[in-house]
Amino acid sequence: MSAPASDAPRTLSIIVVCWQAAATIERCLAALVPQRRDDVEILVVDSGTDATADIVARHFPEVRPVRLATRHAPGAARNVGIAAARGELIGFVDSDCVAPPEWAERVLAAHHDPTPVIGGVIDLAPPRAALGTALYLCEFNQWLPGAPAGPMRDIPTCCLSLKRSALERFGPFRSDGYYSDTAFNWKLARAGSPPRLDRSIRVAQMMQPTVRGFVRKQLMHGRAFARMRVAEEGFSTARRCACAALSPLLPLVLGLRLVRRVRERAQPGLPLARSAPLVLLGLCLWSAGELAGYVRPR
Repeated sequence: MSAPASDAPRTLSIIVVCWQAAATIERCLAALVPQRRDDVEILVVDSGTDATADIVARHFPEVRPVRLATRHAPGAARNVGIAAARGELIGFVDSDCVAPPEWAERVLAAHHDPTPVIGGVIDLAPPRAALGTALYLCEFNQWLPGAPAGPMRDIPTCCLSLKRSALERFGPFRSDGYYSDTAFNWKLARAGSPPRLDRSIRVAQMMQPTVRGFVRKQLMHGRAFARMRVAEEGFSTARRCACAALSPLLPLVLGLRLVRRVRERAQPGLPLARSAPLVLLGLCLWSAGELAGYVRPR
């Protein structure tokens, strides 16, 4: 049952967290800024050292910049943005994402529902090259545009919105490492209030990695996920060792899940056949990173 309209959040703060985002921030903000109005503000939290801040100041004076002197992990940067935000509702869009023109309107409408955290599906923005498609499928196959709506254990902050009451109860985000959003969503799920996927809300990821970037990102993300999981779930030494011993099976397990999801949900235009060997490589790299995270959780 939906909450009465009078109880729904009326103002939205969209937070874009950046680190070395000069290559993508202009396209990201060009899609968001036209959605700014009296009840929708946009903040850019930037802890990088490249030209991102200059691009924002020169081309998007309507955006509220939050400049950080030192590099912040994503969760820590989001916490800074939340503290600076004025909205009753907090929305996150990553600096390498493009939101459609109705994104803010649909987020506000979705939160007439009492669900504390609502996310959307994640598409792949053109150009859809094989390496970018492989990275996209490795990272976001759970949230393909055809994914079923409803409760999920985890929805990433590249397309996520939450009521302030959720932050007061389950926040703040972890300030160390990556996967602070996953840890936050797991808290919600354990409390019986998992995030809800709304298929009318979506973003498109800009994926144009180099080979070196692809390799480094998959290794790093696998390691960071394992370390977060060990900390959040209080792994014993025996459980860490068991996960490490089983990690060679991860490419098979993850690959089978990915294939099933792609068959059920994939959109036209993805170069799946050309990307398949790279997807397998990505899953192997992730699994190697996860093994390393269990072996050395700090």
